[in-house]
Amino acid sequence: MREKPESEESDTSFSKTVIIYGEKLVEVGLGYYDFEMNEWLHLGENTFLLKCWCYVPDPVDAIKASNWASVAPRGYLKSFL
Repeated sequence: MREKPESEESDTSFSKTVIIYGEKLVEVGLGYYDFEMNEWLHLGENTFLLKCWCYVPDPVDAIKASNWASVAPRGYLKSFL
C-alpha cells in the first residue's frame, strides 16, 4: 500500500479507481488514494484493513479479440424507450 496508483486524468487529487484487498486477500473491494489527504479510501463499506491493491483490468482488448455474447443476469429488466 506504500506504492500509490496513478492519479485520475480528470482530477489529480485522487488516484484511479483500484481493486483493494484485505489482510487475508479474501476481502475485496474498490477504492482509491486521496493525494491531498494522503490516505486510502474504500468506495464501499469501510469493513477491512487494506493489504494490497491492483489496477482494474481493461477488458477492451480481450473483448475485441473474441466474439463474446452478452448475457442477461437474473432479474434483468429491459428499459423501454
